[in-house]
Amino acid sequence: MREKKYILPVIIISLLLIGIIALSIVLPAGYGIYIAFCFVAVIVLLVLRWKKLKKTRGNVALLILTCITFVFFVLSLYCNPYFGSTTTKLTSVESMSHPEQLLTKRQALRDADYAMRYLRKIHPATYGGLPQNVKAEWKKVRAEIASTEQISKVELNRKLESVFSLLGDAHTHISFSFNDEHYLKYVYAHNQAGDSFVSVNGIAREDLFYNNRQLFSTECDEYALTFLGRYIIMLEGLEYLGVEPIAGGYTYGIKHKDGTIEEKTYPVSDFVTYDEYRAYNGIENNSNGTYSFVRYEIDTEHDAGILTIDECNYNKTYRSTVKEFFEAVKATGVNNVIVDLRDNGGGSSLVANEFIRYLPVEKYKDFSSDLRMGFFYIPEKERSIINRQYTENLFNGKVYVLTSVRSFSAAMDFAMYVKDNHLGLIVGQASGNRADSYGDVVCFRLPESKLYMQISWKKWYRIDTSTADAFIEPDIPCAAEDALDAAFNAIK
Repeated sequence: MREKKYILPVIIISLLLIGIIALSIVLPAGYGIYIAFCFVAVIVLLVLRWKKLKKTRGNVALLILTCITFVFFVLSLYCNPYFGSTTTKLTSVESMSHPEQLLTKRQALRDADYAMRYLRKIHPATYGGLPQNVKAEWKKVRAEIASTEQISKVELNRKLESVFSLLGDAHTHISFSFNDEHYLKYVYAHNQAGDSFVSVNGIAREDLFYNNRQLFSTECDEYALTFLGRYIIMLEGLEYLGVEPIAGGYTYGIKHKDGTIEEKTYPVSDFVTYDEYRAYNGIENNSNGTYSFVRYEIDTEHDAGILTIDECNYNKTYRSTVKEFFEAVKATGVNNVIVDLRDNGGGSSLVANEFIRYLPVEKYKDFSSDLRMGFFYIPEKERSIINRQYTENLFNGKVYVLTSVRSFSAAMDFAMYVKDNHLGLIVGQASGNRADSYGDVVCFRLPESKLYMQISWKKWYRIDTSTADAFIEPDIPCAAEDALDAAFNAIK
């Protein structure tokens, strides 16, 4: 009879263990507690089976359950895409330093193999093996790394990104971000004067991009081009683009506000760290805490409420601001709502779901997706979302969404919800990534170089499968800077 008292705790621990494992698949955080519990639970179960219980038929069944639970535990750790990522490590905030520091061949190969191991394991496009073009490029890149005794961190970035970019996934890439990068100290003055940098060492800005197209993971060249300015104003970025100094300096073509172009040469010594850059230009942190990523205004002259969302951050601030916005729309009686998503780089698509709760729609279509979880590839069918409306502030007017080529990821999702469910009109430019795209990224730091790596583990599909449009095309196309005026004209 003494053995029977162990059966109930054995069953309870087994069920709890299975439940926590299942929950961990959805929630990437909390691995420390999760692993500790699972480890202790498995040990306890084994001890109870082998030391306390007699070999009855019921106890043998419990022993089998323990083994199955343990296998499930190990399998769940491997298949969860977040396991081993910076999401689950205390070192997630570690950054890169010393861009001049060289890596040995052993260090570079360790980083390269680490990157490819996780790319194979996580990305939906590599399920069943690397695509042939990716496989061929990886073979070439690894041979190049193996043939050199030393390599810079930026050069390693170049080589690995040439592999990753072949997936055509703007969410999956490897990039550098040194905490001691070197910026041209005169950039601030040029920006204040309204100047733009149009060439470096006689190479036009667009040519710099297309000559290095393989170094950018993108689904839209126009989107990637908007970020090229970051590279051409710092030494590490110029190295990444393969632009070497001439006679100890770089010659820029600078376009002034009046349209004239002037060439200026700056020596390498004019590139300084960010702290030195701020000190040289007298830049102080004048933030008074009043700026918010989400804000609104009521424009009664144009009969519109304008909600500006700079990032798709689904939090208390967002929810309360949207609530206040629709309360103000109701109080003032304006008949149009304009959502400004220009230059919004994404975040959580839940911001769109929250917004739609203020619209008079009972349900709407959601996008479908495929999930890559280690050995498993799990399709999720398109579904309808029951809209839990905020009936006290329901808005029955017209909705306009402003987009630019830099409306990306969750911002693109927002526009897709509105367009494909016929909830409003899109004004401006097409989105910065495809409607059928990869996403939901897992983040890493490569062990030796500390290069930043992120890999998608989901494949998303457009809601409206009847359209052949690769991007979320605007109903009212115009330049991004003209989108608000175009919406006002549509309201008239």
